[in-house]
Amino acid sequence: MKIYNFFVVLFLVSVAFVATMQIEGSSEWYFVLLYIFLVLFIHEIGHAISIILTRAGKIMRLVVNRKGVGIQWYCKDWNPIKLAIISLSGPFANIAAGLLLYISGEKFLALNSAFFGSFCLLYHSPAGDGYRSFQHLKKYFKETEKGSVS
Repeated sequence: MKIYNFFVVLFLVSVAFVATMQIEGSSEWYFVLLYIFLVLFIHEIGHAISIILTRAGKIMRLVVNRKGVGIQWYCKDWNPIKLAIISLSGPFANIAAGLLLYISGEKFLALNSAFFGSFCLLYHSPAGDGYRSFQHLKKYFKETEKGSVS
């Protein structure tokens, strides 16, 4: 993810988080940073689990640097469907975490986690998960049309 995109995502998650903090009447600001890292960690763990389950590659490490947060991995299988699943698994992990938090009564955290996951799906950037999964699926259907994918 480009550094600009990373800060846009952090800003929007922070705004949503602070807005819901005001609604709930909480004033624990240190919790915002902890929560942002938790949301990003859940997102990246979603990608990591799908890499393992699809057997598409080998995970090297979790990377946190000035460009953002991500999973560094070696891709062994360039199947577009597997790559689309991997791209979508991060946002869906956030949405699933949001649903579990809502069921457990933590509506405050649930809203923010689901918002972040939804935002990553709708984000129209070459670094966004929704954009990448769309590109992988488009490639798959082009290859299927030509008869090169079975």
